[in-house]
Amino acid sequence: MTNKNLPPKKVSPAKQKKYDYLVTGEEMLLQPITQLPCLWEPYFPQQGLILLSGASDVGKTSFLRQFAIANVLKENSFLGSPLHVRHGRALYLTTEDSKISMQFALQKSIDTARVKPSQLQELCYLINPANPYSAIEEQLKVAKTDLIIVDSFADVFRGNLNDNTAVRTFLDKYQRLSEKYDTLFIFLHHTGKRTENGNASKNNVIGSQGIEAKMRLVMEMKKPDNSNRRDLYFTKGNYLPESLKSQAMQLNFDSKQQFQLIGSSPVSNSNSSSRFFSKEEKDKIMKIAEPLKKQDISFDNIRTELSKMGLPKVPSKGKLVEWFSDSDLSQSA
Repeated sequence: MTNKNLPPKKVSPAKQKKYDYLVTGEEMLLQPITQLPCLWEPYFPQQGLILLSGASDVGKTSFLRQFAIANVLKENSFLGSPLHVRHGRALYLTTEDSKISMQFALQKSIDTARVKPSQLQELCYLINPANPYSAIEEQLKVAKTDLIIVDSFADVFRGNLNDNTAVRTFLDKYQRLSEKYDTLFIFLHHTGKRTENGNASKNNVIGSQGIEAKMRLVMEMKKPDNSNRRDLYFTKGNYLPESLKSQAMQLNFDSKQQFQLIGSSPVSNSNSSSRFFSKEEKDKIMKIAEPLKKQDISFDNIRTELSKMGLPKVPSKGKLVEWFSDSDLSQSA
């Protein structure tokens, strides 16, 4: 058989036409990557959406301002962990504060003997723009940017926080913006009042489960007592080792609204499903869970609602299934 008679070589449909949204497994393997690129190693990815949550007045805004300044100054580390700054530019979109209040907070937190005003030229505040999304993209077109801080999520979203579809559609726009401009979005958001005295959890975030689901990293900052101590928990991290998620970062929050690393402490497991539940605890939980189940709400979402209520212990999905099975059996007996 001559070459002329050989059947044509099969070409992958993906290679016949180039699609902007399609990448083949072959292409991925031919571009080796040994570790996920990070902005703040190993916590913050270089690109994507992440979230910092917490109660009011714990220092969330101060923490993110300090992080933005460290990036603009192109420092090598932040709170003891490596920083990998590429551009030295940060956008800070604020919806909760005026120019005067932001100016006062910035001046209070800066050591003027160490930092000259000209060094913060690339720290760009976007103060209450009429269209936050358009303002951000407009600035991303001006120059390459390492990060965009959105303070706060609820004000920018301006919809029903419990509408899962609306939340995910909204965040999808920012995800596309992150990919288009190769940058990181950090959203500041609040936790429910009833969760303040409970354990840190990604389920403490106010609103739909779609918020934390779209985030690659979810953090919660807590004030454990009346001292200057703050605890930073990494409650969700798609690529974060379990060893880091099981440790809270202990910080000191000083009078100049600056954070210093103290150390770390093990995350409390007091709401672990492996703990024993008394009859009173079980009855209290089932009193809340049964009406939700009658509305055809899933066990996963029932657990989310229980966590938001700040209960000291939340049963696992398996435990809930077991309790409901026992209840069905007793009613049919």
